[in-house]
Amino acid sequence: MSFRAGAAKQEITPPAGIGLSGFIARLKPSVGVGSPLCARALVLSDGTRLAAIVQADLLAFAPWHVETVREFAAMHLGIPRDHVLFFATHTHSGPGMVPVRGGEMASTDWQWEVVEKINRALSQAEKNLLSARLGLASVPYTLGFNRREETPDGVI
Repeated sequence: MSFRAGAAKQEITPPAGIGLSGFIARLKPSVGVGSPLCARALVLSDGTRLAAIVQADLLAFAPWHVETVREFAAMHLGIPRDHVLFFATHTHSGPGMVPVRGGEMASTDWQWEVVEKINRALSQAEKNLLSARLGLASVPYTLGFNRREETPDGVI
């Protein structure tokens, strides 16, 4: 079996002044960029089939984003629609791609720009396919934390 993998990244940082989602108390649009936002794609091949993983620094994807990218992957790259997995970093400091109470939605034009950049990342990742090995490892995760405190009587 010939296992191959290819990866690519596209920056999706919006301009300052765009509305952001994720916090009900957010009263103003963005005023600058602390860190760039990116979309990443990983395409995998076992020599017979292709699969892809799409990641973006967004709060979430809307169904039309997923469907549009899956259609592109199937039509242009030969990746079956159900072989494309999506995940968002769930950043609360990015533009709104889905309705969130108290958050602003990004313009449809900007959302289309993100979808097009994801498609570019997928295309580049497919072109970058190289021989690869697959392994598994684990490390302690210390970035996030649960804000609920466990108590003998339940959770607060």
